[in-house]
Amino acid sequence: MVASMTTPPFARPRRAAPVARLAVSLTLGLSFAISTGLLGCGSSSTAKLPFEAAISASPETGNAPFSVHFVVRHNGGLEGTDAYAWDFGDGGSADTKEADHVFERAGSFHVVVTVADSKLGDATAETTVEIAEPVDFTVSDVSADPRTVQPGADVHISGGLVNTGAAPVGPWQLAYVLSTDNAFSSEDIRLKVIDRSGSPEAPLESLDETIALPADLPSGDYFVGVVADPDATIGDANRDNNASFSLFPLEVRNTSDTGPDLVICGLDVPAFGVLGSQQVPVVQQGDQMEIHVCMANAGNRPTPDGAVQLFLSTDDRYDAADISLWVRDGVALGVGDRFEDTVVVDLPIDLEIGNWFLLLVADPTGVVEEQLEDNNARATPNPFNLVAPGNVDGVDLVVTDFSATADKVFWGQSFPVTLRLSNRGHTDVARNFVVRVEAEPSDGREAVTLVSLNVNGLAAGAEANLDTDVV
Repeated sequence: MVASMTTPPFARPRRAAPVARLAVSLTLGLSFAISTGLLGCGSSSTAKLPFEAAISASPETGNAPFSVHFVVRHNGGLEGTDAYAWDFGDGGSADTKEADHVFERAGSFHVVVTVADSKLGDATAETTVEIAEPVDFTVSDVSADPRTVQPGADVHISGGLVNTGAAPVGPWQLAYVLSTDNAFSSEDIRLKVIDRSGSPEAPLESLDETIALPADLPSGDYFVGVVADPDATIGDANRDNNASFSLFPLEVRNTSDTGPDLVICGLDVPAFGVLGSQQVPVVQQGDQMEIHVCMANAGNRPTPDGAVQLFLSTDDRYDAADISLWVRDGVALGVGDRFEDTVVVDLPIDLEIGNWFLLLVADPTGVVEEQLEDNNARATPNPFNLVAPGNVDGVDLVVTDFSATADKVFWGQSFPVTLRLSNRGHTDVARNFVVRVEAEPSDGREAVTLVSLNVNGLAAGAEANLDTDVV
C-alpha cells in the first residue's frame, strides 16, 4: 500500500513545463536584441561612395555633318552645385548637363565630360563617336502624268536617284510631295513617304510610283517633287540637289469648278537647251531670242478672247514693272485646247545689265472670268545673264541681220541674200569657218542647204557683211 502512494518519476517535469516555455520566450527575445545590436555596429553613416559619371550619346554614329545629343549622369549629391565641361574632340565644347553637338567632318572623336561637385570633387566620363563621310543624294528628271487631273486621281511619277557620296549610316526617307512652287518646304503636301536604308541602287536608281492624290485636294496648280531625306536625318554634302520637281505643274481641277481656266503650258528658249545644267545663259543687249510659248484652257468652258503676253522680269513674279516683249490676244480656246507658237523677240539695246527672267502670262489684263486667277503666270526656271555687246567670254558668233530680196521663188531660180555676221565675244576667230544658208520646209521636212559661205576668221567685236546669190 505504501508503494501505491509513491509519485511517478515523470510527474514533476510536467509541472515545470511553463518554466521551459518561458525560457524559450526569453531566449528568443535575447536573440533579437543581440541581432539588432550587431547590425548597428556594422553600419557607418560616414562612408563615402566613389563619385562617378557616365555619358549617354544618341545617336552614336552617322554621316557628317551629324548632330548627336549628349547627356551626362552621375551619382553626386542633391545638395552639391554641379559644373559641367564638355570636350567633343573636334574643338567644340559645352557647359551644360545635356548638349547637342554637330560633328561637321568625318572621323573618330573622343568625347570627354568633367563634372564638378562642390562636396564630392570631380568625376570624368568619356566615350567615342564614329562619324562617317557625308552622302550626296541627287534627285533628277522628275515628271508626272497626266498633267490635268481631278482630286483623288492616280498620278504616275518618275525620276532618278543617285548617291555620289559615302553609304548612308542609319535609316532615311524618300518623299513624294506636291508644292505650289518648285522648291521644297515644310508646307508641301507629302503624298507618300518611303522608309529607306543603305544607298540607292548604283549607278542610278529609277523612281517609278503611281500615287493617288488626296480626295480633298483644292483645285490649283501643283509641282510634283521627289525629296531624298526630307527631314535631314543623314549628313549630306549638298542638300540643294536632294529635291527635284516636275518642269510643268500638275493642274488639279475639281468637278464642281466651272468656267474657263487659262494656264501656261510651255515657256522655253531652244538655244538654252543645249547648255549644261550648271551653265548660266549669257545674252547681249539688242540680241534676238527665239522662244516657244504655250497657253491652254484647263477649264470646262470655252473662251473666245484669250490673251497671252511675254515679259522680261527681274524676278519670277508678274508685276507692273515687268517689260513687255510680245503679246497675242483674241485667242479662242475650247475645253482642253492649246495655243502654241515660236516667236522671235528683240531684247532692248538699252536693257539694264544683270539677271533677267522670261515671264509668260495668260490673260494679263484679267478680262476673262476664270475658275482660278492665281495660276496664269510662269517664269523660266532660271534667269539669263544680260551683258553689254562684246562682253562675252570666248567666241560669240551672231547673225545680226538677214534679208532676201524675193519672198517667192521656184526651185532652181537664183535670188540674192544679205546677212551681217558679228563676233561679240572677247576672243578672235583665227581660222576659217562656214556659214550656211538653209531653206526650212514649212511642212516639217528636213532643212535644205542652199549655199555655204567660207569666212576667213573674225576678230573679237568685228562684223562682216556677206552678200551672195542662192539657188
